[in-house]
This record gives sequence, structure tokens and C-alpha cells, in this order.
Amino acid sequence: MGRSIKAQYQSFIALLIVVGVVSGVAGAVWAHSGATGVVATRMDAMKDMGKQMKSLAQMIRGQGEFDRQAAQRAAAAVAAHADDIPKLFPAGSLNHPSEATPAVWTDWERFTDLADELSRRAEALGRVAETAVRPAALRAPFAAMGKSCKSCHADFRIKKGDRK
Repeated sequence: MGRSIKAQYQSFIALLIVVGVVSGVAGAVWAHSGATGVVATRMDAMKDMGKQMKSLAQMIRGQGEFDRQAAQRAAAAVAAHADDIPKLFPAGSLNHPSEATPAVWTDWERFTDLADELSRRAEALGRVAETAVRPAALRAPFAAMGKSCKSCHADFRIKKGDRK
């Protein structure tokens, strides 16, 4: 039998999130040239989060072997990077090629709340992965985690068309 409409919708949402993250990673590779100091460190962290999201998405879509422990490691890596986000954005670190907007610092509370949310959602995904027997079990927590990424990027990252 075919999958339910809800399952198909969740798969579609997860795919859209992954496409967005992967596109962001590709753009980050280009923008990464010339980064130094904390800007380079945070770009590396964001790039690694994108890599972890991509590996999870491939498992969920059945494009790779489902490995519960690899899923747990990927979720833990995202959570660890999310926990580091506040210290990776010290005041005044807008120097080129940073993709952060000034809103990071003018709305610091919301920015750090989104980082905390991402960490919690990544940890939740890791807990689900502990007992998952099928990759489909990761779909909903993965989509929730991706929504946290998307929310932060929408409000606190320079839009592609606005990059210099």
C-alpha cells in the first residue's frame, strides 16, 4: 500500500528543508573564501551542520543505509554546534564574508532562543534515533530541526540576492 498523505507531506517538507540547507552549504563554500577568526570558525560550524543534515536526509529518504548510531552522532553534532552559536557571534563580528545580519545583535534574545531551540530539537532527534528501527521514525523530528534552521536563516542571515 502507498504511504499516507501525511507521510508524503512530511517527506516533502523534509526534502524542501534539505534542499534549502544543501543550497546554503553550497553558497557558504563560495562565501567562505577569505573568512578569518570567529567568522571562519562559525562558517565551519554551519558547514558541518549542513553536512550532518544532508546525511540525515539521505538516511530518511532511503538514499543510504540507515545507521541508528550515525543518526545519533549527526544529531549530537548539530546540538553541539547549536550550543556554541552564541559564542560564535561576538558583538562586532560582521566583517566580510560574514553572512550574519545586524539583527543577530539587535534581537539577540530571539537569536539565542532559536539556537537553544535547534539544540533541543537536535537532542530530541538523537533520542528518537536511539530506538528507531526505520528511518521514517526520524522524519518528524528531522523536519522540526530543519524548521529551526530555516527560522534562524530567514531572520538572521543575509539573503542570497543581497550578498556582495
